Amino acid sequence: MFCNRCGRELSEGAAFCSVCGAPAPLGEDATATCGSSTGTTPADRQAGDGPSPSTAPDSAPGPTTPGAVPPPIPPQAAAQPQAQRTHNDNIALASLVCGVIGLFCSPTLIFGIALGVIAIVLASSHRKAGGTSTLATVGKVCGIIDLALAAILFILFMTVGCTTFAIVGNAALESTPHTESTESATGTAGNGTGGTTGTSEPATVELASSDTEDISHEVAAYLDPIFAQDSEAVDELTALVDGEFEEVFGFGLDETGVGAREYVLWRLEGMSWEISSIEAYSDGTAIANVTLNSCYERDAHSAFAYLMDVYVERGGDIHDPERVGQVLAASQEMFYNTDVPGWRGDDSTSVAFRFVQLGDGSYAPQTDTWDYRMRTTFAPFSADVIGLVLEDEELYLDHDMYPSEEYADPYLEGII
Repeated sequence: MFCNRCGRELSEGAAFCSVCGAPAPLGEDATATCGSSTGTTPADRQAGDGPSPSTAPDSAPGPTTPGAVPPPIPPQAAAQPQAQRTHNDNIALASLVCGVIGLFCSPTLIFGIALGVIAIVLASSHRKAGGTSTLATVGKVCGIIDLALAAILFILFMTVGCTTFAIVGNAALESTPHTESTESATGTAGNGTGGTTGTSEPATVELASSDTEDISHEVAAYLDPIFAQDSEAVDELTALVDGEFEEVFGFGLDETGVGAREYVLWRLEGMSWEISSIEAYSDGTAIANVTLNSCYERDAHSAFAYLMDVYVERGGDIHDPERVGQVLAASQEMFYNTDVPGWRGDDSTSVAFRFVQLGDGSYAPQTDTWDYRMRTTFAPFSADVIGLVLEDEELYLDHDMYPSEEYADPYLEGII
């Protein structure tokens, strides 16, 4: 027997459909029974032909009379899946909304990441509940894009931030030495190493011919004895050069075996001088620019700096006077061979001597200036460059290509 409403097969003797609650259809037996009971009079039932109410429960189970049929049960179970589907669709929609908003919030990083994660979680929850909405798929994709954009922007922000920080830091570091060098230059001008004092340049004034002659005479009185290799003048220059060397290395040229006087005479060989110009200033100072001819200052300095740099790189002891003297002698040989890295062959050097105006209007040389210019010109090295070498810092000489260490092998052979 089957249900008239849903077509489901009914169990034998069932009065209602277990699925939709509709009354079971009446069969032939039920119809006959119904008709029999309908044709029975109350008197017949009272006479015992039909079951009495008191004995009906004890009788065999059978179909209930039509008067006893309960009302149909509404199919409420079918409403629950519909409500669940609606809830899942709302989750899918929420995933889409979070994913789309996250796209616009990605530059804020925090909100972009949070909304991206929420979109992915809601989409996954929708799938686990059996949902198949396309909104959830789109929401999940948008959430993944949110996280990717946030990661890319984070890396970009960090890169830009670190780069900016490095640039600002380097600018700050570079400004400090610049300030120090400016102050040093100002101080140098004041202690007689050339230049002018004060924070502003004094105006240039025209010298009287008599003042020009006096300054020229003072220059000649100081330089002629040196270049004529007068014994007393050479000794004075030797003391200046040896003091410069000892100040840097801690020992003098005589201790190296080269000899301070011999080195000075080597540098003076064939040299001469001439005044190129004289300039006077409103602050009472004057500068005599002197050109030293046959003076290969740059090449001599470069040769020693290069060989010392390789010597230090190979572990040479800078506190060993004999070894340092051997390197200096090798630099002289390199100079003779014109084999100096970046050899230019400049045979002249410009030196500025400072003069100050006396109370009577005449000019006199400033002693500190002369001593400073002479010892730095004739010393075997430039103090700034050799300082980098001794501190084992990278050395770059003023030429296009710095040769490899092997370039120095013929000159350092037997030294290190």
